[in-house]
Amino acid sequence: MTELQNEFLYKMSNHLRKGLAEVNAKVNDLYKIEELEDYMDIPDSPIEHIKAALMPLVVQVNDFQDYAETVTNRMELDLQEVDIHALMDGVLMMADQLAEHKGGIEIEEELVDDARGLAEDHDIDAEFISGSFVPEGGDDVLEANAYNLSRTITWLRNDVPSAYEELGLDPDDFDLVFAYPWPGEEDTVFDLFAEF
Repeated sequence: MTELQNEFLYKMSNHLRKGLAEVNAKVNDLYKIEELEDYMDIPDSPIEHIKAALMPLVVQVNDFQDYAETVTNRMELDLQEVDIHALMDGVLMMADQLAEHKGGIEIEEELVDDARGLAEDHDIDAEFISGSFVPEGGDDVLEANAYNLSRTITWLRNDVPSAYEELGLDPDDFDLVFAYPWPGEEDTVFDLFAEF
């Protein structure tokens, strides 16, 4: 990247970080509203979903900011060796806590093989599953909505292994099923929930 591009990245990441900090502050202010007390610290409350959505954005923007500060000579980069086993162990411990709290976590499909490889290389006991969460018999719903459905979304596909078989569970084994439809998925998700 050129110096001008790096400077632009620095200014934009700095602007984004300030904006996200303001949004985070507004979300924290919601805890002070008496009418919303019933929603506080409930795993599936809208406030918790907003906080969960903000967290990865803040982390990514901070990474961009750190990179931009380094390439624009505003910060010196200090390279150090990393204990990948301890790092993975910490990440998996946090993921395990999230999974226990929320009943599971979702990662990008292409990261599953990488995660399995890292866990195997460093003798870390963890299970990563990739597959479709469309119930058996849901093909008709997918086909009816194929015109507006992105086929790259793993859990809404029928051309990959069943995640239920991988987990050894049926849809009825789950006490609660939550799906956040991305744009274009709404009709498909609503139809699947209505039928199954």
